[in-house]
Amino acid sequence: MKPKLKALIIDDESRCRSSLKKQLEWYCEHIEVIGEAENAAAGKQLILSNQVDVVFLDIDMPDKTGIEMLKELGEISSYIIFTTAYDVYAIQAFKVNAIDYLLKPILEEDLVDAVRKIERKKREDTLYDVADVLSRIEKTEKESIAAVPVKDGFQFIEKKSILRLEGDGAYCKIYFDNGGKILVSKTMKKVIELIDSHELVRVHNSHTIHIKKIAKYIKTDGGYLILKDGSQIPMSRTKKTDFLQRLSFS
Repeated sequence: MKPKLKALIIDDESRCRSSLKKQLEWYCEHIEVIGEAENAAAGKQLILSNQVDVVFLDIDMPDKTGIEMLKELGEISSYIIFTTAYDVYAIQAFKVNAIDYLLKPILEEDLVDAVRKIERKKREDTLYDVADVLSRIEKTEKESIAAVPVKDGFQFIEKKSILRLEGDGAYCKIYFDNGGKILVSKTMKKVIELIDSHELVRVHNSHTIHIKKIAKYIKTDGGYLILKDGSQIPMSRTKKTDFLQRLSFS
């Protein structure tokens, strides 16, 4: 008989913990859930006090994220499977060889595949360096994904999907290629720092554009930009020189 793998579930939503536990009982009988936690602090203590094979770890929790908790733990012997409700493009930041992920609502086949991956690594006695994994996650996040604060938490956005930013005092609107937009409770200056992309160029006190989304530059009327979605963005005189030098316009 196949020995059972011991598991922990760390998720701030009780219904998600309950649902995952039932799915494991139904589809992965050789997984034994020995503990649950509703936040990162309690989850950290569970991991430290139990030798388990796998931890099902939610990313977005109220006190701190699952990734922040892992950073605090450092070296652990358990395999990690992230569980998250984030959209698929944000998930790419976590697709590293040693860590798997499950997108909520969790599908049976995805859960079974993730568990099989852990079993295979156990059979091969494959270990991984958590610090190295986290370093690769951070590198991927920095290159392609940004987390910005919204009303009910944080939203992960793909940097290349940004069209422009529009500042309004203590708030900033982020506009996307697909026509969507979100309101961020930070100044535009702070949002630019959070996104940290060299492709964002501030052209006005209230406007920042993605440099690859420009369709046309109009010299008349003080100078303004037409973006690929047709929006017209004014340019301030103080920003114009730097902008033209950046694009090597004459």
